[in-house]
Amino acid sequence: MKYIINNFIFLTFFLLIYFFSKNNGQTLIDISSNDINTYNKYLIDRNCFFTIIVLSSDPIMYVEPVGDFIESWGYIEKLSNSSHYIYSLDISTIKGQLPILIGNGLLNISLDLNCFVLETNVEIVSLPNYYSKRLPLAPLNMFLFKGLKYYLRNFPEEYITGFTPIAFNSFPITGDLYGGGFSIQLQLFENNLPILIDYNITSNFIYEEFNYSYIVNKFPNVPREQEIFEIGYGYSPLVTITLKTTNENDVAIVFFTNMNDIGPTPIYSNLTHTTYLTNIEFDQNDNTFYDSYIKNGEDYIPLTNDSVKIKEKEINNILYTGFLDSSIPTISNNVLFTIGINSSTQYDFSEYIYKLSNFRDFTTQLSWPYGFEKGSNDLFTHKHSFLLTSKSFYTYFYLEILSKGVTQYYQYIENDSPPNTDITLNSLEIIWLYEFKFLFRFGINSSIQFSCIEINNKIYRQENLVLSSYVSPPPSTEPPIQTLTRNLFDSENDNVFYEIVIDTVFYFPNQYYVVDVYENYRRYYIGDYLNMNPISKIEPPQILKDVDIYSVSNIEYLFNDVDITNSSISNIIYFNFSNQNVQLNRPMALVLLDRVSINNLKNTDVDEQIGTSKLFYSKWNSTKKMFQIEFTIPANTQSGILPWYIAFSSETLINDRSTHRPGFAKLSSPIFNSNNELDPTRLYSSFLKSSDQLYVKTDNFDAYGPIFSNITTIVEKDYVGWILTISDSINGFSYGDITVRGEKDSSIYNFHLTPSNALGNSDKWNSNYQLIINLNSNFCINQTYIITKVKLFDTQGNRASFSVSGSIVEPLENPFINFLNNPDILKVEYNCISSLSDIDGPELYSFDVIQTGSIFEFFFSAIDQQSGLKPNQRPIVYLSTYQLQTLQCISEISFLNETFSNYSCSIEIPYGFGFVQGGEYIVSVYGFINNAGYYSGFSTETLYSLGYNCIFDSIKPQPRLLITGTSSFNENSNELWIFGGEFNIPTVSFQNVSIVYSNGEKYILSIQKSYSSSILINEIKPTSESFTVQVIFYDEFNNAINESNIYTVKPIKLNFIQPKPIPIPNNPTVECKGNPECGGDKNGYCSKSVGCICYSPWVGLDCSSKVIIIPTPTLNKSEPTFEIPILDNQDDNTDDFLYKSLISIVSLRELDFNLNIVNYYTFNNKWNVTKINSYTNQYKTDIIVSPSILSNNQETTTTIIVTLQWFKDSMDITFANQKLNMKASSIKYTIEISNYQFKSKLNQLQLILSASFKSSNTEGICSNKDFGDTTSTDNSNYMKIQIGDRSLYGRFIKRAIIDKLIKSVQNEIINETTLNNYEKQLITERSASSDYSFIGITIPYYRENIILDPDFSILLDSFKVSKSDQGSICNGEGTDPSIKSGLSNGQIAGIIIGAIGFATVIVISVIYHFWKNKRDSKFNSQMQNKLKEIK
Repeated sequence: MKYIINNFIFLTFFLLIYFFSKNNGQTLIDISSNDINTYNKYLIDRNCFFTIIVLSSDPIMYVEPVGDFIESWGYIEKLSNSSHYIYSLDISTIKGQLPILIGNGLLNISLDLNCFVLETNVEIVSLPNYYSKRLPLAPLNMFLFKGLKYYLRNFPEEYITGFTPIAFNSFPITGDLYGGGFSIQLQLFENNLPILIDYNITSNFIYEEFNYSYIVNKFPNVPREQEIFEIGYGYSPLVTITLKTTNENDVAIVFFTNMNDIGPTPIYSNLTHTTYLTNIEFDQNDNTFYDSYIKNGEDYIPLTNDSVKIKEKEINNILYTGFLDSSIPTISNNVLFTIGINSSTQYDFSEYIYKLSNFRDFTTQLSWPYGFEKGSNDLFTHKHSFLLTSKSFYTYFYLEILSKGVTQYYQYIENDSPPNTDITLNSLEIIWLYEFKFLFRFGINSSIQFSCIEINNKIYRQENLVLSSYVSPPPSTEPPIQTLTRNLFDSENDNVFYEIVIDTVFYFPNQYYVVDVYENYRRYYIGDYLNMNPISKIEPPQILKDVDIYSVSNIEYLFNDVDITNSSISNIIYFNFSNQNVQLNRPMALVLLDRVSINNLKNTDVDEQIGTSKLFYSKWNSTKKMFQIEFTIPANTQSGILPWYIAFSSETLINDRSTHRPGFAKLSSPIFNSNNELDPTRLYSSFLKSSDQLYVKTDNFDAYGPIFSNITTIVEKDYVGWILTISDSINGFSYGDITVRGEKDSSIYNFHLTPSNALGNSDKWNSNYQLIINLNSNFCINQTYIITKVKLFDTQGNRASFSVSGSIVEPLENPFINFLNNPDILKVEYNCISSLSDIDGPELYSFDVIQTGSIFEFFFSAIDQQSGLKPNQRPIVYLSTYQLQTLQCISEISFLNETFSNYSCSIEIPYGFGFVQGGEYIVSVYGFINNAGYYSGFSTETLYSLGYNCIFDSIKPQPRLLITGTSSFNENSNELWIFGGEFNIPTVSFQNVSIVYSNGEKYILSIQKSYSSSILINEIKPTSESFTVQVIFYDEFNNAINESNIYTVKPIKLNFIQPKPIPIPNNPTVECKGNPECGGDKNGYCSKSVGCICYSPWVGLDCSSKVIIIPTPTLNKSEPTFEIPILDNQDDNTDDFLYKSLISIVSLRELDFNLNIVNYYTFNNKWNVTKINSYTNQYKTDIIVSPSILSNNQETTTTIIVTLQWFKDSMDITFANQKLNMKASSIKYTIEISNYQFKSKLNQLQLILSASFKSSNTEGICSNKDFGDTTSTDNSNYMKIQIGDRSLYGRFIKRAIIDKLIKSVQNEIINETTLNNYEKQLITERSASSDYSFIGITIPYYRENIILDPDFSILLDSFKVSKSDQGSICNGEGTDPSIKSGLSNGQIAGIIIGAIGFATVIVISVIYHFWKNKRDSKFNSQMQNKLKEIK
């Protein structure tokens, strides 16, 4: 897809011809971007600012208003040739419709400019960062200006003028996350007059009070006034705060006495606790710790108040005398310079940065032994050589220590002045390939001695270049890796063409430097003009045009509430746009911002790898008609909301195209840019509503790398070392690298650890590893060996890292967290039998180089006749070229005796490395160590003076068909981009790609798109196994004439495992009860798999109870309660007694993860009642839910609908896939509860019910109650309150319909001590004739609604409650001695309350018994009389 020469340009070209013919060669044309935003602006502060681009044949320009509207104007020349000029006119106007004339003295152009004001009726939406506690990286607020027709380029407020939009008229507002917010004033207009309107910007990061217990641990934990020794440079002491909560909104905020605030990093959690980590600040002047506090609400709770001092780890400066030597010439194009430094301080394993600086910096970072020519760490000479072209700008050489960032040595180098060359970029095509990968094709004048292209501070040299056979590529509508492609001369215009493929996901290049070998350069920006005939300019790609990112809508996930315990789960996010047509192939990238994903991003090279390994890209789902992004959630990341953002494009593309701006710095991380300002054009999930959030859960959260839990030093006669216990109890240890150095001789010992090389019976969670350094006690020196660098990774990519010298400074990743006050734990001291003395390092005995094409083989030997060469030390050969470019070749030892050693190594020069016309390579070798602790090395100058061949001509790149990489591929992919070089050769008849699968199947696929650096193939058979690709060229006779290397593609394996649903509980099988068993043959029979199966009307675990048939009662007309009074007497001559039962819905609680009550609601409000029929009523009420973060801090309403249905006759029903039998004379509740806005995704609801049972008989009677499981046929709980032989039964089914899915609920008896005052008011007397229970039904988090379906029946027990029953309450006088045990499980009558999950359950039920020989009329009359008495 080309973006430079388009229809507009061709039209301009023909207009030029027309004007030349009509105006005697005089020209004046408006060639501004054909965009309505060019001529229509919104007033910012006092003015509108317009930029108009014109083509003129005259160098004189002027702008005249038609009226007095122009505040100021000016113009600059953008490009010119011998006859024409392109000018950029900057015009500042006041508000209004503004006609203007632009002229050049001979011709003029009439334009209409419009400067609009923002009226007070403009819709301004302020979006707070709802989840700033979980995602503090995003802005505090977003201001959206709705309904505007044109771009609003700046914010209409003086305090924050300069803010640029994150997307179409959407502005991020940043500020102090912990500061509580601030106010701004927007200048709007009403009746053409300015009005200031206040807006409050608040932070949702509120210091809420918490009642959780917490534990503080200090590392190290030292007594007051004790001095703490820093274990490594920058590795300060640490503090962990463990809160007894897993609520993701609870973040411990630490304050220090200087009032700097820090949000500690969550690193661990389990089902009950969360641990946060922070480092302790200290005063750099006197090294005193600041006191620290945790803020709870408005209170400050001391964490540490120990007045301790820290002994900071120091990095030594290089105290030196230096010298410069350029006495050794090379061929005429270059000069060899040598820098020498004599140090007078100890070397402490720091890494050095070498820099050549003139108008730009060329740097390289190299570790020991580079440059160390002689001495020991106590006193050494550092000497190295480098190349400069013989004619270049004056140059400074700098040597810096990486950790200190301070120049240790600098040297001015004077050189001949370079020629002044005309560097011209003749063309730049930007071609979209796929995702955010773009091919940049540069056309550069071939007359210059090209050196490199610098794009947004990154240098691309010849080693990145491959042959570009500039033929017009096919239009590209799809998706490479960073590759820069090499030249082919265009015979017509003598251009050289280079292709560069860049991943632009974090920034789109907006500035380009073309540099020659003499350091001449020319800079270009997006929007710059390159040619006059035809007119062409650098245009941004239309595929990345601005998107209203806050019109993203209909967000949904393949899975939500994802369980990631010990398993990474793949998922899909789907979304659309509500108010604009977005190209279906528009690239968008998802970045996960959970703590584990952030750790992985931080530990990845952003430029090279993150585009294919850590980001997830969009594609169009034609079936769902939605965009989708497949992604993988790392295992054991933090439970709760998983934050993310979607990247759309970069800042460059949403600002004025007509004028270039200073280039913004390349990102230093995928989270922040180099100024710690948020890179825009990202849709953060924290600004979206709760239903758009993704939730995850895990039993254990782990975001900290492996640590050392135990360290033991080893000192033996012929070896020293350590036994290290590496622990990672959740994710497990994956691999690690540890470097040990000799304190005096800098000897290096590298150890690579995996669970497979652990000691003994090992596992990845806790194992011992051994580091052994073999020594000869007769040939050595007394010295200490030190662990200088550590990197440990767990199975999810969390890293623990350490360096003594500051090459890594990550105090919150310290694997030595348990040993922070013991730097000696890093050391082991070895004492020889006799320590050698030899102040001369090893000598170079021979040095031979064999060059075969691009392969250099080095064969060399060293000798030390006095103390001998130290075993296992491998010198390194360095091959360097201009601009400090350096390759390393680590040698192998082919022979070693006491005094002599042979070494060899080989290196293949990367394609194009260091090549310029007349360029050279120089060679040096360092890292020889003797047994007396002295080392030696040899710079190029030294090798040259010793007569060794060490200077070579640079290798001219030869065309080579080569595959260097591919796009990412997963098991659902069918396309693949292949990267490399020489893919597009005009003389080749056709080319194909051979694919070989792991099972040996081979396919030949045709190429769909082809460029010199990249090709696209499709119709690949989906696979999760590795396969190989090879590019093959054929002639016209179908003969293979060239083949690339064979490249292996390793597909990314996805894990789309649907989260396991919570299993619906099944009651265990019970024994058949009763005497006789199951009530005898007439009552039921025994099933071994179920228990007793009863014949109607008998029910219960032992079929000893039966349902009582009663007349149809009257349904309650005001609230969903149901009350049935029952009369009981033995004959016509005794008093009859009334039993009354009542079941009420008491309250609704929201519980957090620790079962603490966070919200509470009662049902004493008015119900709206609707009569459905004679047997059914419906009741409806609302509760107001208090604001929470998940409800965007808004009150919400939850509706509860209860339907009561009386069953006159027996009937089978099905609910939640469970068949239930509704007995005659039973009542069923159907309860539906709408969406409830929880305070946290980890919270749950609990419905509280009360059940009471009372008898008018107070003499000779007992009561009792019970709760347990029913038979396995209905998988329910039962509740029973019994007085005498009458009982109130309730059955609670252990399932509900939740969000249209069948899920389990938990039923339990509520402990009275947990009741609040309102609930306690409902407690009735506990006595022999009265009892009660509170039942809680606990329902997990849900989104849409729940449906419950309990039912109730009235039963008659065969046995009375006895005072011998455990827990019974009896009235002693007159107690019937014949009463048996009445509450054994075998006598439980069938509980017919099908209580399903959320419910308002259990109704009222009254147990009654009617007189045997009474007529119905007498029964009804007596009942009415008794009702009056009890009331």
